[in-house]
Amino acid sequence: IYQQDRRVLREEGGTLYLRKPGQMRWEYEDPEPKLFLTDGRRVMLYVPEEKRVSQASIKESDDLRSPMRFLLGGLKFQKEFQQSEKVLDVPPLESRDTIVKAVPKQMAERLEWVMLEISPEFQIRRLILREPGGVQTEFRFDDETTDLRLAPELFHFQPPAGTQVVEQ
Repeated sequence: IYQQDRRVLREEGGTLYLRKPGQMRWEYEDPEPKLFLTDGRRVMLYVPEEKRVSQASIKESDDLRSPMRFLLGGLKFQKEFQQSEKVLDVPPLESRDTIVKAVPKQMAERLEWVMLEISPEFQIRRLILREPGGVQTEFRFDDETTDLRLAPELFHFQPPAGTQVVEQ
């Protein structure tokens, strides 16, 4: 859910696959198909309707999905965030969940804060990223399936013939 000044600009939905080390595949289905992929070294966004692939190294990417590799586990709060606090004035999606707001050390020019909604089982259910200028991106995670054996090939992509490839 993409918002600016509390006004919803766009909502998208799909499926997220995670695989260690640092691999993510976001298959967006709604409102249009697109694919965001990282193999741990590079990020790529493929929009079939535009017949275009944008790709960059993870270090060069400014896409806010890239640092979300922490969804794979191993996040060290003290290393990634300069301060964090429990939030009581934002209602959680599920009553037993806890909401934590944290200010990142990295990407300070891009992110004001990150809010995580965490279940009693320590699963991240919601992630809200606040950018300067009142821009907010919210990710909601549900229907989680764990311990899947995902093939490494799922995190590689060969653009179809005729697709424009743009290096960033």
